Amino acid sequence: FTNKCHEYTPMSEDTNDCSSFRCSSLRDQEQATSSLSAASRWLPSWLNERPTFTFDAWRAELESLSEEERTQALAGRYGIQNHSVVETPELLAESFTQLEEALDEIPEQQKEAYETAVFVNPVDFTKNEFRLAFLRADDFNAVAAAHRLVKYFDRKVALFGVDDAFKPGITIMNMKEEDYPALIKGGLRLLPDYDLHGRALVLNFYPYYDTNVKSMMKLFWFVMHDAIFHQDEDSNIVQKKGFVFFSGNVSGSPQPFHVKEMQHYMAVLCGDMTNALPMKFVSCHAFLPNLFGVHCTQLTIALLGSYIRTRLNFYTAQNREHNLKELYTCGLPPDKVPAELGGEAELYYQDWLKERVEEDLFEA
Repeated sequence: FTNKCHEYTPMSEDTNDCSSFRCSSLRDQEQATSSLSAASRWLPSWLNERPTFTFDAWRAELESLSEEERTQALAGRYGIQNHSVVETPELLAESFTQLEEALDEIPEQQKEAYETAVFVNPVDFTKNEFRLAFLRADDFNAVAAAHRLVKYFDRKVALFGVDDAFKPGITIMNMKEEDYPALIKGGLRLLPDYDLHGRALVLNFYPYYDTNVKSMMKLFWFVMHDAIFHQDEDSNIVQKKGFVFFSGNVSGSPQPFHVKEMQHYMAVLCGDMTNALPMKFVSCHAFLPNLFGVHCTQLTIALLGSYIRTRLNFYTAQNREHNLKELYTCGLPPDKVPAELGGEAELYYQDWLKERVEEDLFEA
């Protein structure tokens, strides 16, 4: 692991190495912007917008982390951290008590949605199995878990409305007709297997996106909920180990949203991952197709927050052989990498969706 830390910091001179891509991306982006400026009247204005947070700044942020923070970030990337919290009956009992006390400390006006949920559906939302997911997401920090739980219901109301927010779980019945295109296309998909370290894998693939931003947010919650709560045995693993994301657009197809919409979408989703949903974000492997992808990413990355940014890994989409070697060091052999990104893992999304629909309709 120490060697990996040292390997990660320097910038390689090899132009085929993704770390050298990170180093040179700002220079390439500036050249691309310069060449595009003459044709700016035919192109979207954001192509001439200078990013406020570049890949050089991202690298500098990594280097500015304390040794402990960098160790945590790299441990997530390489999957070497073990689940250190031993969930003894004594710890669980104490944590549930502390969580209740922390919830009581939050002012009433800041937890109206939570209070309503508990009043409307006390059986589901006060049971220990539900609250345990929030404690695990914050490593049994009861105060942080309490704020996450409150934020969870605020966001659920904002996305699904009061009629559905206070029902247990998120099912196909919570999706509206305008959400069906996003649901069918499946821009966010769970992989059928875990990585070598037991972490859940999610593909965030732009060519499969729908253009409705809110529908994509609701799809994200639908997919995450399925992994976190759907099956008891799998849920325990996912809640403890967390999620690794694959993200990208290797084909270079057009972005699904205007860049400003994409900035908003990514910022909100990152906030949901770190502050609302009971989940652990471990790392994200982002594949960039071309200089347009570089530019879009640099315009967006500043909004993601330091915690997310320091757990990002970037790849040039065309360099498949190098990417697979790099991913293998992160606990992701080719059979765990989606075929869309050059790996061997096939995602049978339509089968998964059909199964969920049948289950939800049967339960309804």
